[in-house]
Amino acid sequence: MKSDMIKALNGFKNCEVIPSENKDIVVVLLESDSKEIEKEQIQNIQNLPSVNQLSMVSGYQG
Repeated sequence: MKSDMIKALNGFKNCEVIPSENKDIVVVLLESDSKEIEKEQIQNIQNLPSVNQLSMVSGYQG
């Protein structure tokens, strides 16, 4: 299941996946040019059948 999620996430544009070594979680880094694109990326991740929970942390460089 984790491998299916990683494979699907690796297909997303501007998305980097960092799997944990000892848990069934992954860290996903997204980069977007606008809030609209960011919302679409998040929705696409939430729609993956292998995603049980999604927690977001945002950071912006000015």
